[in-house]
Amino acid sequence: MQFENTIVDVDTALTEMYAKQFSKEAELQSLESLITGKSTTPRKVLHKISNLINTPDFYLNLEPVEGAKEILQDIYHYAESFPEIIDLRLCIASHPYKGSLRFQSESFTASIETTCATITQKLTWIERVYGTKFLRKVVIMDDTNPYQLIPCDYYISTKNVPNTGKFTPIMLSRPYNTHVTDANRLKQWKKWKTAFQLTISSEHVIPTNEDENIKSFVHGSKDSTDIDRLYLFPGTSLPSHKQCVEFVHSSGTEDRNMFVIGTEDDQDTGYVKECFKGSADELNNAFFTTYHLHEQAFPLPIRAKINRCVPLKCCNTLLSLLVKVRRSSVRDAVVKALRGYDFDSRRACLKCINYEALAGQLNPDDIKFCAFRLGQTLGLVQGKELFTKQEISEYFPDLRALLYRESQDLKIIERYKNMFLEAMSRVKVVKSKALHMFVFAQDVTNWFEAQSNGMIIDMKEQAMSCVMWPLEHAHELRCDWNTEPEITMNSPTTHVFKHEGQIHITGHNKFENKTLTKKQVENLPLENFDFIFKQDDTVPFAQRSKLTNRIKLF
Repeated sequence: MQFENTIVDVDTALTEMYAKQFSKEAELQSLESLITGKSTTPRKVLHKISNLINTPDFYLNLEPVEGAKEILQDIYHYAESFPEIIDLRLCIASHPYKGSLRFQSESFTASIETTCATITQKLTWIERVYGTKFLRKVVIMDDTNPYQLIPCDYYISTKNVPNTGKFTPIMLSRPYNTHVTDANRLKQWKKWKTAFQLTISSEHVIPTNEDENIKSFVHGSKDSTDIDRLYLFPGTSLPSHKQCVEFVHSSGTEDRNMFVIGTEDDQDTGYVKECFKGSADELNNAFFTTYHLHEQAFPLPIRAKINRCVPLKCCNTLLSLLVKVRRSSVRDAVVKALRGYDFDSRRACLKCINYEALAGQLNPDDIKFCAFRLGQTLGLVQGKELFTKQEISEYFPDLRALLYRESQDLKIIERYKNMFLEAMSRVKVVKSKALHMFVFAQDVTNWFEAQSNGMIIDMKEQAMSCVMWPLEHAHELRCDWNTEPEITMNSPTTHVFKHEGQIHITGHNKFENKTLTKKQVENLPLENFDFIFKQDDTVPFAQRSKLTNRIKLF
């Protein structure tokens, strides 16, 4: 990749410096016209620009291109971890002026002293911003078209490089080259894996035994432009968190997730016991529902759908919606809410956000993400599981245009955000640090309220989890959700709490505590409930074969 304008912002700085010093910005031909070769910069102007470049510490004072600093570190990491797949070279122009687009077609001489000083500045800038290790990746070239001298598969620059078939030129989108229509584009640095069509297989990241077979499956919407792929790992637990992060994020051609299966017998099928992204109950049912929409290389490993944890889904959606807007004008409030691991603070923060005021700050992918999350969660709150864009579009027709990136109408997002908040508005949350007990004792109107009957969510884990499923839902995990007769929208509320060192249950005749009457417990202030559980007393609900087994712990 080219260093100038791709990694460090040369021409934007030169344009601003020229206008400030000479107050004659009109003399400058636009960078847009230079990209397409329709014009050149007059030599008298180039003389002035060359003097700016010759200014002491010119390169040392330049800023990185937006997004480049973090992503180049990422690329370097992959190049070091997988040298047989990625070989990174950072090409810098030795000529002091050839780093600017304005000098591409002009012959300007420079003294040896100026040339050496410029190279020193560039190397110092790289070392200061990226570290000494990056100097090993630098190639100093007199030619401004290094792809003509160095064999490569991809070459990234901000120029309109012709495609000769020997390599793939990629144009990093900048404001001055957006009008070029026939280029392979890298619109944002964070999309670099997609631009390179990078896919690193599991054996490169996670060592396995020869007899262990890692199976992969496609899931999700049939008409999706993205490839959502699940990887089933052998054994009863996922690889280390570091290995999972490495593998899931090492593909630009597919959206990856990893999971393991739990089974109660010797059969080949079971239930999602653990997954890297999202919740086990959602992945289990989504995979079971959408498996048949795609051609698959392996049989379906999921035996049936399981019961859904609606409060957990709402907590995850609340988090996701805030994360999507954390780089917008509401950043300060959002970051504060995200750091608190507090459901009420996050709910209040989302309520204060006006999506219509964020016009121009969210791209079509962000809007599609928010529409999908809101539609899917509101469907679940109403007792309907929705796993594809088509299903959500049929259930909520006014989300269709957003889901298919045909519209960016944030009024619709704002309306559905308010519907989401309204569905959660009557539930009270009792907190002890990151543990949240969801409580609702009125006539329920949706499934978020129905399951807010003592359910406890840990908000601080890397993946939020349900650490206590209320015992009034004591039925086999194998049952399809929403079909068990014990679960009714108006079933009595079950409270789980600790009193004088003992855990008690009240609110359901089947599990009425014998040491305290229901009336005695109801007279206790809810704020006094202590619901802290030791780690060995709580097991994530999706990892239990039968929820009735939880009764023995009490």
